[in-house]
Amino acid sequence: MKELLTTAFLFSAICTVSFSQIGKVGINTTTPAAMLHVMDSSVLFSTTLNTLPGMPGNPPVSGAGIRTFWYPDKAAFRAGRVRGITTPLQERNLLVSVTAILPQGKIQ
Repeated sequence: MKELLTTAFLFSAICTVSFSQIGKVGINTTTPAAMLHVMDSSVLFSTTLNTLPGMPGNPPVSGAGIRTFWYPDKAAFRAGRVRGITTPLQERNLLVSVTAILPQGKIQ
């Protein structure tokens, strides 16, 4: 029991992941300033794919709204606003006010 308590204490002391009472999550900070706050570090988004799929799947989010997300099936980081889009096929191909960073700089 003593080993378990010691391990739990050390783990909590070493890991500085913070969950505040209002739902904010902090990594390497005890005072997250945003819903997800990563302090003094980098963030990695990865996939197990070695090649891009011939027919990309649906984006990770759908429906109208303002968003920023990583779209692994197109190896693209997307930020923008979607208005009144109703089908997944339309969402894969259209964002209003969009910024996309893609391989070879081409919109796909």
